[in-house]
Amino acid sequence: QGLAREPALQVLHKDCGLAVGSSGEVEFVYLERASVAETWPHGEAPVDGDSLVVEPGQALILDLHSPTLSLLLVEGLVAFDGASSEPLELKAERIWLRGGTLQAGLAKQPLLQGAR
Repeated sequence: QGLAREPALQVLHKDCGLAVGSSGEVEFVYLERASVAETWPHGEAPVDGDSLVVEPGQALILDLHSPTLSLLLVEGLVAFDGASSEPLELKAERIWLRGGTLQAGLAKQPLLQGAR
């Protein structure tokens, strides 16, 4: 009789928004921006020659040019920021995808400005 059902899942994140799912599979991913100091241990972003490990369950948005990394090990998600107005550069001597994902755009949201 038109009774509304409560959503199966509600996710609230202060200052970031709300995700509500009522049926099927719902996935919520907290994305950490490379440009934010709190993303990095002790607030120190990687520098040239460092190795970077993106662990399972971690999702990093590349929203600035990276330093030249010795190794980028991706076990979680690394995605180029689709909102950037210029092409972003990911520089690494070696990139190892070990069960993770390196994402440059989506089929429904292509990365129009490009990436290098």
